[in-house]
Amino acid sequence: NYSKVQFKTKTNYGFGYSRNLPAFLTEHGFSNVVLMVHEGVAQHSNYYQEIVSLLEKSVVKLTIEILRGNEEPDYDYLDEIVEKIRAISEVDVIVGIGGGSCLDIAKAVALLRTNPGKGLEYRGFDHGKVPGVPVIAIPTTAGSGSEATINAVFTNKQEKKKLGINGINMDATYAILDAEWTLSCPFSAALSSGLDALVHSMESFMCHQANPLTRMYSREAFRLLYFALPCLVEDPTNQDKRQQLILASYIAATGLFNSGSGVAGAISYPLGVHYGLPHGLGGGMLLLDVIEFNIERGYYEYSELCD
Repeated sequence: NYSKVQFKTKTNYGFGYSRNLPAFLTEHGFSNVVLMVHEGVAQHSNYYQEIVSLLEKSVVKLTIEILRGNEEPDYDYLDEIVEKIRAISEVDVIVGIGGGSCLDIAKAVALLRTNPGKGLEYRGFDHGKVPGVPVIAIPTTAGSGSEATINAVFTNKQEKKKLGINGINMDATYAILDAEWTLSCPFSAALSSGLDALVHSMESFMCHQANPLTRMYSREAFRLLYFALPCLVEDPTNQDKRQQLILASYIAATGLFNSGSGVAGAISYPLGVHYGLPHGLGGGMLLLDVIEFNIERGYYEYSELCD
C-alpha cells in the first residue's frame, strides 16, 4: 500500500494577518481584485470595514460582491454570480472572505471564469480542465476548511441533492488563516463550524481510505479541537484558542480531502437539503451515535485520538 497527500495551497497564518492583504496583493501583481464577502461579515464586522478601507487605497480596481448568507448555495445562485464576474473585463484574483459556503462560491466562480458553461456541468470530479483565476481564501469561521480542500458543495434544487464541484483546479491558490475574523461570528455559526471540523477530524481518521499520512493530520486536528472548542462557551475572545480552532479546521480538512468522510457527514447532506439544517450541526448531532455504533461492533482505534 502506498500513501500520499496532495496539497498545493500556499498558506499564511496569524491573528490579524489580513492587514497585510494590500501588500500581499501588490507583491503578487494583483491589481484588478474581486472581493466576495458573506453579507453577515459585510454588515457586522468592523474588521471587514478596516480591511476594505485598506484595499480601496491600494488596488487599481476593487469590485465587491456581497454574497447571501441565509442559506447554503445552489447551482442557480452560483450561475447568477458567475454571470456577473464573467462580465468584468479584467480579473486578476478573487478574494473570498466568509464561511465555507462563501469560499466554495469563490473557488467555483474562479473556475467558471475560465471554463465555459453552467455550474451544473462541472458537478462531480475533475471536469474543470482549465485552471481558474487565482483565489485567496480567508475563512471567517473555523469549520468547513474550504480554504484547504479541492471541494465546493452546491445543491441542485430541482433534484434536491447535494453534489459539488470537486477535484482538479478547485483548490484555493492562497489561504490566510486569521482568527480575528472569527470574533464577530455568531455563536450558533461558530458552534456548527467547530462541530463540522470535529466530524472531519474523526471521520477522516477512521474511513477506509485513511493512511498514515492523512491520520497524522486527523490526529493533530482532533487534539487542537478537543482543547480549543470549549473556548466558544468559556472564553470566546481568547485569541490563542481562536487561532488554534482555525488551524485545526484547516488541518482537519486537509486530512479529509486526502482520505474520505463518513456516515455522520453524509447523512447531514439530506438534512440540509430537506430541512435547512446547517451542515456542521447535522454532522455533530449524529457523530456520537456513529461512534457508539462502531465501538459496539469492535472498532477501537478511536483510542488513538482520545484516552
